[in-house]
Amino acid sequence: MAEIMIKAAGFVFVIIIAFILKQVHVLEKRDGLTIATIIKNVTLPCALLTNASGVTIDQSMLILLLIGLASNIIMLFISFILSRKEENILKGFSQAWELPIYACLM
Repeated sequence: MAEIMIKAAGFVFVIIIAFILKQVHVLEKRDGLTIATIIKNVTLPCALLTNASGVTIDQSMLILLLIGLASNIIMLFISFILSRKEENILKGFSQAWELPIYACLM
């Protein structure tokens, strides 16, 4: 349990550092997009591979993975249907649509 809390504290620490850097005007909006791209394309796959290295996969884990993936796809489909008449900026599909799927895989 302590190991999980240490990892969570690390994530919170990174978020706090980014917030402080934005408040002091070290980071701008375009920097945030660059950092998000780096996190999505480099850090996240590395974290997935590192965490998966010592895991033995059994049937119950695959079922949980499929349930999580299916529920996220259903939520995305519902949000797409409900927001189809909205402007693109209000839909939120520009970069955030894949985050629930990544979270499901972690």
